[in-house]
Amino acid sequence: MKRFIYFLSIVFILTACFPADKVKPVNEEVHSQLSIHATPTAVLLETNVWQIPSSGLNIPTPVPIESLYKKVTESEHFVYYQDQGYQPVDLNYWMDQAEKVYGYVSQRLNIEAEEKIGLVFQEPDTSSCPSRGMTAGNFIILYADQQTGEKQLLGILAHEIGHAILISTEKLSRPATRGLDEGMATWAAGDYWTNWNGYPSFDAMIREYLEKSTYIPIYQDLDLIAAYQEPLETKLHSQVDCLVIRDILYTEWAAFLDYLLQQYGMEKLEAIFQSGGAEMTETEVINYPPDFYGIFGLAINQLEAEWLAWIR
Repeated sequence: MKRFIYFLSIVFILTACFPADKVKPVNEEVHSQLSIHATPTAVLLETNVWQIPSSGLNIPTPVPIESLYKKVTESEHFVYYQDQGYQPVDLNYWMDQAEKVYGYVSQRLNIEAEEKIGLVFQEPDTSSCPSRGMTAGNFIILYADQQTGEKQLLGILAHEIGHAILISTEKLSRPATRGLDEGMATWAAGDYWTNWNGYPSFDAMIREYLEKSTYIPIYQDLDLIAAYQEPLETKLHSQVDCLVIRDILYTEWAAFLDYLLQQYGMEKLEAIFQSGGAEMTETEVINYPPDFYGIFGLAINQLEAEWLAWIR
């Protein structure tokens, strides 16, 4: 039941988490919680409970997303669609590149998608805090035009393919927090993500965040609320583009999960993805946090401090 209503719980989480202005850069007082000289005091995660309105929850019947677009062709691992004829890339070239990205991501995850992945391009999102891509089940939407850089497109595609493949396994899919979910998809994107950003590795990106004091402690925002609010007021900058914050947090989570994988192994990494989650009673939704302390013997802020000491 916890897994079934994961996305439902996100709706409540997005409206209930702390304001974005509580996200602080590492060079302020929060630095004491990430000290590289001592293990910080454990910050234990809370279980959140939301009351269901007396009128109940109005959950619409989902419409198959592929029914909204026109199918144009298929490749080994993809089904390509168009939105009213919109096609900002050379499709033959793109199909070849997409297969290469799929091969890289599936090998990195050691998982194959259970069925072909749907893919469609749409015009760039022009909202104040835009999406560059999204995945619904095994269907990917990329927001791009002819001016969108190829490295960016490939980096976003690799991330979204990560999401699409991960739904094929219960061990690393639908975790209790958005940070774990987006971090794993970003980790799966690997070299495509770091090449797009101009770095040799995730660790190199983290070191630069630390050096420039743009690092954001991940234990403060497990559901990445700050990554989807615009404008974002912090003491780090007067106004921060939410895409900048999003890329920082996605990268931090990917590097953090890479550390957990290297130092603690896949079994414990899978265990943290399986812990926590949401369940619903007749009157409330209960969201249990991932059990970092129970699985790793350290609270998430302590693990974060341990990781940062290692990465330096």
